[in-house]
Amino acid sequence: MGSCNSNDSEFSEDPFGIAEAEQNGGQSERLIQCSEDESCPKHAEALFWVAADLMSKAGEIEVEIDAADLGLTPDMTAQEITDQIGSQADELLSPEKSKYDIESREFKRALSALQKADAAGSLYAANELGLLYLEDNGMQNFDVAEEYFRKSLAAGDHHAAFNLAGVSHRKFPRDHEQTLAYLKLGAESEDPQFNYMYHLGLEEFGNPSQKNKAKQYFESHSEENDSLRKHFNAVFNLIEQDNQNP
Repeated sequence: MGSCNSNDSEFSEDPFGIAEAEQNGGQSERLIQCSEDESCPKHAEALFWVAADLMSKAGEIEVEIDAADLGLTPDMTAQEITDQIGSQADELLSPEKSKYDIESREFKRALSALQKADAAGSLYAANELGLLYLEDNGMQNFDVAEEYFRKSLAAGDHHAAFNLAGVSHRKFPRDHEQTLAYLKLGAESEDPQFNYMYHLGLEEFGNPSQKNKAKQYFESHSEENDSLRKHFNAVFNLIEQDNQNP
């Protein structure tokens, strides 16, 4: 096994490939070497990014679409084809949640790598493991998810506070107070997305006064963030409600 240390000036600012992995998912040789060497100063972080890449590949789904399946015919105009595909493309090509074959060798390898990163002290691995048990991918277990999110939050990852709010809502859908408490905890971070999510929570789960606070917030933040709202709805299982009220 090669040493994880790199004295090459080309990599002086990113000797173990961590920044490269964070920015574009790059799996450099020095990142892999660091993930395999427990003495590497960034061993846990390297393990996490290797695991994240493995999990991404384990979740890839190849979808073969036949024209007949979409109801397309040779005599259709371009606009008719666009209209026909548009009603089905999102469901076919953009599934809300990753689907895994949890019995596959690829998934088991990725899961093992995540667990090793968690054991090594990765800040983010526990949160990612929690997501596997939160989402409906054949492993759903809210109690296990909660344990991982609590561990991640204790390590300083505010993503875990948001995810704990999601677990709380799934386990106790009428206990809005606890859900909002977790969302507020996430909003205390410096990341503005969690403040946005907190006000989405007030809008959805708050009392009249809290809903008014959310209204004032969104009036002063006029740019709607569709991606954050979509993510919020997915975590809090509000997709069906949105579809019923477009």
